[in-house]
Amino acid sequence: MHDDPVPERVPLRARWVVGRQWLVGGAIAVLALLVVFLGLWVVRSENQIEQLRAELHGIYAEAESLRTGSVEAQQRAVLLDQQVHQLRTERETLLRKLSRHDAAPKVQSRPNPRTRRGEAPARSKSAPALPSAVSRRPFDSIR
Repeated sequence: MHDDPVPERVPLRARWVVGRQWLVGGAIAVLALLVVFLGLWVVRSENQIEQLRAELHGIYAEAESLRTGSVEAQQRAVLLDQQVHQLRTERETLLRKLSRHDAAPKVQSRPNPRTRRGEAPARSKSAPALPSAVSRRPFDSIR
């Protein structure tokens, strides 16, 4: 008289039904765990996708800023080249004028009667005033 739910003389088919219920229950539990793990894996993958998209967006923004900086640097380089060319041309012109001035014979000039003593004569507006000391040394290194 023990409390065994399955008596010894229960037909084999009845035992199989009870065993099959446990098997179905275990399979359902395994499937539920599988669904939970797959759901967690999908959520984790979506988070990684969002992180990668944000990182890619940052990389594209950085590449665009570098490209813009490169274009600006090229424009500055072209401008500096133009300025150097203008300065070289101006230097050569001034050196030619200076060499012509040095080679010209010295003419004794009379004092300008329009100016008072100690005052410099007014300069004409047609020609720009040259610096008082023209040095050839700073520009010789550019060649």
